[in-house]
Amino acid sequence: MYPILWKEFKEAFYSVYRITSNFAVPVFLLIFFSVVFTRNIGTIEYMGDNVTYNRFFAAGLFGYVTFLVFSLTFAMVRLDRVQRIIAVILVSRVPLSAYFWGKQIANTVQTFLKVFVLLFLTYLITGSTLPVKGMNIFLFTTGLILGSVLWSSLGVISAVFITREDVRDIVFMLLTMPITFASSMYYNLERAPSWIKTISAFNPLTYTCNIIRQSFLLEHPAGWANDFVLLIIFTVLGTLLAGVSLRRLSI
Repeated sequence: MYPILWKEFKEAFYSVYRITSNFAVPVFLLIFFSVVFTRNIGTIEYMGDNVTYNRFFAAGLFGYVTFLVFSLTFAMVRLDRVQRIIAVILVSRVPLSAYFWGKQIANTVQTFLKVFVLLFLTYLITGSTLPVKGMNIFLFTTGLILGSVLWSSLGVISAVFITREDVRDIVFMLLTMPITFASSMYYNLERAPSWIKTISAFNPLTYTCNIIRQSFLLEHPAGWANDFVLLIIFTVLGTLLAGVSLRRLSI
């Protein structure tokens, strides 16, 4: 597993360009939405209280960072197949589970690094920080871990079954926008149309954002158990399916 970790971190941080590209999207979204949208929206109702939109969105963005792992994992597994790295692993009889969990650990570490940067920027923009309380920290970190593992697993599954570039582009185009906008990342789902609520119920990003938002905005998170259990179920199922999918890889 250690060579896999070394390879993943080397590819993620070997140049200023790669480091910048890894952090550019979430940082841009935070600054753009915090400044522009907050001036237009002002406050948004959440859990019976009104909070400024920049704080509401920042909390959802932390959850969105886990979704970014999906496209990253898909691209890197595809690259490993093209560069014959997976073939080398298969020939060397190293279990693919080591490859899978190496990617999971590397992706989770990168997620936390991105979120730490966003937490710092959020503090500069809004003055808000994660409450230093046991339950808040537990929900925040667990939500990030579960979200990263889930979307990384789904990225592996997609890379195994989608081998054509044109199909990949179509799938990403059809999935990315609905997944983000049919979740609680940008807005309060309680005021969304019923059909959006129905779609969001099958969207794991919703549960990730809900858990992380509660831990960030509320001093005493409440009503998170249902989201937490559903996110665990999604993550376990995604991990199991990814393990089964890896068996289809061949030289």
